[in-house]
Order: sequence, then C-alpha cells, then structure tokens
Amino acid sequence: MPHERDEEMRTHLQAWQSSGLTQKQYCQQHNLKTHMFSYYKAKFLRQSDELPKSEQVCGCGHALHEIGEDTSEQPDIIPAQIKVIEHIRVKYACRQCDHGIKTAPEPAQPIEKSIASPGLLAHIAVARYTDALPLYRQEAIFKRLNIDINRTSMANRMIKTAQLSQPLLQRLIHYQLQQSIIQADETPVQVLNEPGRKAQSQSCMWLYQSGSSGASPPVIIYDYQPGRSGLFAKNYLQDFKGQYLQTDGYSGYAQVCTPQSGIVSVGCRAHARHKFDEVIKALKGKNVKPGKAHMALNTIAKLYAIEKQCKTMSAEQRYLVRQKKSQPILSLIETAKANKPEPFAYIRYILTELPRLGRHAEPEEFDALLPWLCAEKIQALQ
Repeated sequence: MPHERDEEMRTHLQAWQSSGLTQKQYCQQHNLKTHMFSYYKAKFLRQSDELPKSEQVCGCGHALHEIGEDTSEQPDIIPAQIKVIEHIRVKYACRQCDHGIKTAPEPAQPIEKSIASPGLLAHIAVARYTDALPLYRQEAIFKRLNIDINRTSMANRMIKTAQLSQPLLQRLIHYQLQQSIIQADETPVQVLNEPGRKAQSQSCMWLYQSGSSGASPPVIIYDYQPGRSGLFAKNYLQDFKGQYLQTDGYSGYAQVCTPQSGIVSVGCRAHARHKFDEVIKALKGKNVKPGKAHMALNTIAKLYAIEKQCKTMSAEQRYLVRQKKSQPILSLIETAKANKPEPFAYIRYILTELPRLGRHAEPEEFDALLPWLCAEKIQALQ
C-alpha cells in the first residue's frame, strides 16, 4: 500500500538521521535500494524545529517536557544532478596458458564511441522537443552544473538519436496507417542553412494523428517536407488502410481523397468554428445584433458539450450518444504523452533497448518498444 510504504520509509529516514551511517551503509544494512531511499529522502526530508533550551521553561519556573509535535509538509526543489556511470569490464585469464584471456564485452550504447548515456540523451531530447528549450539555453544550464556540453555536440547527438530511432518510428507509422481514421494538418516552417535551398524558402511540417477516438492507441507523427504540396500527403498516406481523413479543408488533401483511393474527406469542426469566431471578432465594438455567426457558435458549443460527456466512452458508445444527441443539433489531438509513459522515461527506455536490438532486427521485434506495449515495464523501472 502506498501509504504504508510512505510511513515505513519515514521511519527509516528518521533512523538513518540518528544512525551516524552514510546513506549507502544504511541501505546495505537494511537491504534497501539506494535510488528508492533517495526518492523518499527528497520527499520526506525531516526538518525539526525545537525551542532553544533557554525557552524550554514554564512561566511557573518549572522545565517543559516534550508532549508531541505539529507536523507540516513543504514541497522543495532539488536541482538537477549529474552522475558518472563507471563501466567495469572484468578480465579473465587461463591459469594453464598465456592465450586464454577474455574480457567482458562493452555494454551497447545509443551512440557508438560516445560518452552520452541514454539518460543524458533523453534529458536533452525532452527539454528540447517537449519543453521547447533551445540547445543554447541547455548549454548555459549545463555550464551552471559545471558540465561542458556545447550546442553543436547536442545537435549532433540528437541527429544520431533520431537515426537510431528510425526502425521504431517506421513501426509507429505502420500501425498508424492500419487505423480507420487519420487526422492531418500542416504548418509552414523556415529552416536555415538547408542544403540546396535559400534561407527564405518555406518548408512544411506535416502532422498525422490517429487513435484520438480511443478505439486504438494514439500515434502522432511529425513529417518534415520541403513544401506544402498535396503530393507529400499523398506519398505519406499511400499505404493508408482506413476510410477517413480528417483535415481543415486545405485543397492539397484532394490528392489523397479520390474515388480511386476510397478515402473519405472529413471536415474539422474546430476550423469551421474559427471562421465564425473571426466574424464575431470583426464585429466587436459595433452596434450589431447577434446574427448567424453567433447562432453557429452556440450550436457548436452544444456539440462540444455532448463530446465532453462521452469523452471516456468507447467508439460504439459515442456513436450511439452522437446519434441520440448530436444529430438533432447538426444532422475526432499528441503520441509519448497520450499513451501514458512519461516522455523522459520512455525515451530513456527506448534509447537503452534499441542498441540491444541492433540495426538488423526484424521489424516486428520493435513492437515491444511501442509506447502502449511497454508502459507498464517503464513504470516498473521508475
């Protein structure tokens, strides 16, 4: 039980503080895991506030004695810490000859001939791509920790991390293209120093999402392309086995949704709402009575309220609710994070496991690293 575990560790922490032993010695003596002890040490670090001896006197002149204590808890922050992992490769020799020498193999690493551990790479990746922390800022943060890691090294390591992750990415795409519905969107991006292109050239980041309905594990794929042509969407979705493609109405998707493909184009209510909202904002401050734009937003708000009610239902249950409640009114949002595993823990886990699989593993061998299949294993390791 979590509460019983907390109380047990409180007792250990109090005993350790008065034992005179180091943390490692105490853990060895009581068969405790050091990382777990450190966690509870940070969680329940006890700070006792006592009256000075001179004040432990009653107004009547007699000494005061302790009868209890008032306890309160206060969250605190422990700054990031860097540790060095020492890999010791044991050597073995034959006592009978001089040739039978063997050394334990080096552990597989995410990046060959690099000292970057899975944890360091995961930290950089999550800070950059989840917390939007540029590499130059991370460089400054590392310097405050007396660690010299320049942004160029971090960028190169992120590129090699992406290369290592390609087999797993391809399996994510494979599973996504098997779903019945995919949502797609695209946004212009500008890339500096791209080979063969001017800095002013407009590129595009295409986003494909499946599983938002809850019928299957969500998969979210970012696909960088040098333009906004519908041909890029057509190439990505050429093996799509589903029936519906939900977009914002951009005409480029017409190359995907054709009679030959059998893929049906589905509109996006959020984008439709945006147009009516623009009308109302343009009329703000003017003496105009509520019109059709206001009516449209009110109608969409009612539909959103129904969607909120059935958010946790199965696809079949939602369909029934929509048929019952939405049809009279009007006759489906991100992968790491949407599948339970905490981003840092998941990336560190796959960067530990991918080198062990190697570059020539069969595609199906990567399935065990799919986020919805390894969530429990990652949680057990934390």
